[in-house]
Parts: sequence; C-alpha cells; structure tokens
Amino acid sequence: MSSDFVHYLISRFLLQGALLAIEIAVISMALGLTLGLVLALLRLSRPAAVRGPAWCYIWFMRGTPLLLQLVFLFDVLPVVGIKLDTFSTAVIGFALNEAAFSAEIIRGGILSVNRSQAIAAAALGMPGGLTMRRIILPQAMRAILPGISNQAISMIKSTSIASVIMVNELTFRAEQIVGQNFKFFTVFTAAAVIYLAMTSCVAIGQIAAERHFDSLRDVPRNNAGGRFDIIAARLGLRKPTRTPVERAPAVRPKERLPALIGDLCTDDAETAMRPVVVCRNVEKAYGARQVLKGIDLTVGRGEVVVIMGPSGSGKSTLLRMVNHLEPLDRGEITVDGRYVGYKRTAGGELTPRSNLAQARAKARIGMVFQHFNLFEHMTALENLIEAPIRVYHQPPEEARAIGLRLLGASASRDILTTCRIACRVANSSGSRLHGRWRCRRA
Repeated sequence: MSSDFVHYLISRFLLQGALLAIEIAVISMALGLTLGLVLALLRLSRPAAVRGPAWCYIWFMRGTPLLLQLVFLFDVLPVVGIKLDTFSTAVIGFALNEAAFSAEIIRGGILSVNRSQAIAAAALGMPGGLTMRRIILPQAMRAILPGISNQAISMIKSTSIASVIMVNELTFRAEQIVGQNFKFFTVFTAAAVIYLAMTSCVAIGQIAAERHFDSLRDVPRNNAGGRFDIIAARLGLRKPTRTPVERAPAVRPKERLPALIGDLCTDDAETAMRPVVVCRNVEKAYGARQVLKGIDLTVGRGEVVVIMGPSGSGKSTLLRMVNHLEPLDRGEITVDGRYVGYKRTAGGELTPRSNLAQARAKARIGMVFQHFNLFEHMTALENLIEAPIRVYHQPPEEARAIGLRLLGASASRDILTTCRIACRVANSSGSRLHGRWRCRRA
C-alpha cells in the first residue's frame, strides 16, 4: 500500500492537477485582492452613494455559496453571449468571491492604523494615494496578513469546488483515478498530502511577510526568548542582550542647530524682511462652542513663537488651521503671502482648492504634533527624509545627508539656544482665545 501511496503522491497526472489549482488560486487571489482594495476604499469613503453599492456587493457575495456562484457564471454567461472556458470561469468566480472577503479584511487593517498617521502625512503635503501606499498600508499589513493568508489557504482548498464546472484540477483528477481502481483511501490521502504541501508554502510565506512588515523587526531574533530577554533585562532579572548596531562610516562633527538651519535655509534680503505667517480675524467654532474668535497674529521670518494657554483654549486648532488641517470659519491665514488650500474669488470670498495636498506641499510647513505622530514603521532618519524625497522630489542621497546632519545636531543641547521669542496668550475666559497677545523676550 505504501508503494501505491508514493506512486500517486508523485504521479504526474495528480501533480498537473495541483499545478492547475495553484494557477487558479494565484490569479484569483491577485484579482480578488486588487478588487478588494478598491471595495475597502469605497467602504471607507464618506459619500453614501459610494459606500452603499460596495456594501451591497460584499453583502451579496458573502451571503451566497461559492458553488452556486460558479454554476451561475458557468450557465448564465453563455446566455448573454459571453463564452469562456472552464478555467477562466473558475478564475472569475473565485476572484469575485474573494474580493468581498478581502475587502473587509483590508478595511479592518486600515482602520487599525491610528488616524494621526494620516494627519501627519497630510501635514507634510502627501496626497491621499501616496499616504495610503507609503504610510497606511505598510502599517495595516500587520493586521491584514493573517486574514489574507487564511483566505489564500482557503482558496487553494476551495479550488476543488471548480470540479463542478469540469475544471480538471487536483480533486477532479483524483476522482477520475478512483473511478477506475476504487482505491479511495490511497488516492485521496495522496491528494490530501499534496494539498497540505501547497498550503504549507502559504503558511511559510505568511511568516516571512509578517517579519518583513513587523515594526519591531529590530528586536533580537537570534534566540526564541528574544523579547522575553528584553523584558527580563528591564526588570533587572537578566543582563540585556546586545545586538550589532550599524555604525556611521565616519564620526560626524557636532554642529550647532541654529547655524545648521541657517545654512540650509538661506534667503535673500527681501524675503527675510517679509512676514511668514499672518492671521487676520480668524474664527473657528465646533458646533455651538466658539474656540477661536478674532485672532490676529503676525510671525516674522526667523522668529520662534510659543502659543501658551490652558487645555482646550484652541492652540492646536490654530496651528492646524495654518496648515489647513482644519478649515476656517471666518478670517484668513496666509503663509509666505499665499493661502494654504484656499483661493480668493473675484467677489473677494475664500473658497477651498481642489488639490489640498499640493497646496500644503507648496507652503512647505513643518509640524511636530503633541504626540509626535512619527511613522511607526520607519526609522528616525526615514521619518526625516520621507517628505523631502516623496513630496519635494529631492535626490535621496542629498536628503539622507541633510537628515544625518540634522539628527547629529539635534542631539546636542544647543537646541535650547534657538528659543528667542515667547508669546503668551491673555486668556480672560479660560476656554477661548480672544486675540489679545502679549509678547516678551525669552
């Protein structure tokens, strides 16, 4: 019996069926994931007219059996004049079904990423597509991969259903052999082992992909207790395990950060005398709550300004409006003489621009959020050079060199010498900024 089992296990007839099953699964998964990503983005969009059809498609495809969907495509498409072979019909059927399940998995992964990551990318002037590709999806993959891997394994096993439309895959070929020699146990056991080998390859690929997208990839993995060693070391139970650290090719001399910034940001005399940020009669309300009222502020080039006030007084709101992360209710804000995300009509009214990301990029405003909002899947240097390379198209080597200089300078205590002017808010109500500013030298 063992010789028969080995014979069927390496049978060319069964292996060709397995190869056909892999082809169906790979093509269907690729098409299904692509359509699933589109459906997930449609489900996350705000207009109900866009979300509704996507939800209806997912509801229908998840609620009906895959077997019936394949039979429906096989029988109905020829009636409407679309004639496909059994392989193409199986690929289309599996892809359409997979898209519905993948859409919800991808949507859940996107929702697992902190919204502040998208806000930080928007503040850098990154458009929505670039933000999704470079910031959101790489972090979402940690939540997406387990579900997608399960779907891939199910896809390989479900290719056996294609036998109902006469697709000559592995299960169908095993049934043909059994119909001739009636060796049910031997033949189907060999087919099961082949299926197990195919699905094991997916499981191994999942492990490799998870390691690639793991933001904690710098944790030592040279022993099974790598993470436990770190916890034990912090508790004083074990000495920390040292891992090789990439060293810079040469020791960089420390630079004073103010001098370095002045070297990188040179301006002509005319530009240096012009105000950079100008706020005129700025107002902002959330519902019935008036957060900002009548704010007037002028910040000149080279000034370091601090806005002080109690929690909820509108400090962050004002800063976010400068970069158009929050829309204005009334008034105007200009950066270097230009509106960020607005344009003035012939009637004198401010209207939002269509390409807001491009407007933020042209303004070249940098923001450090209250909770930093660094991109968690990137190193400190990668965080620094992401916008210069992707938004401003600076040569990568040049951006990397500047980033290393800034990181080296910011490590010095000389950063404290950059504070020259502090502005304190006179807040009479305790919860609203009324535009009365008092400035003093630090």
